Amino acid sequence: RGILARHVGVDAFSCFVVAILGWKASYINQDMIDAALGRKPSLTVAFENRVFKYYPEAVRISLFFFAYQVKNTYDTIVWND
Repeated sequence: RGILARHVGVDAFSCFVVAILGWKASYINQDMIDAALGRKPSLTVAFENRVFKYYPEAVRISLFFFAYQVKNTYDTIVWND
């Protein structure tokens, strides 16, 4: 029961936080999304700008997700999930 409550609380909260952070940073991939949906004929921004440019929002999402994975690994080892 405690394991289920921990998973529901932590996993739901983490999913919500990553979704909100991703929604706020969706402008980073907007060219790729528009090209995939057919709104634009092709990607207009250079490949190097999307790959090698520093986006603080993307780092924040990656850091939060990494912390979540570390916590999940800890739970797996300690609680035998």
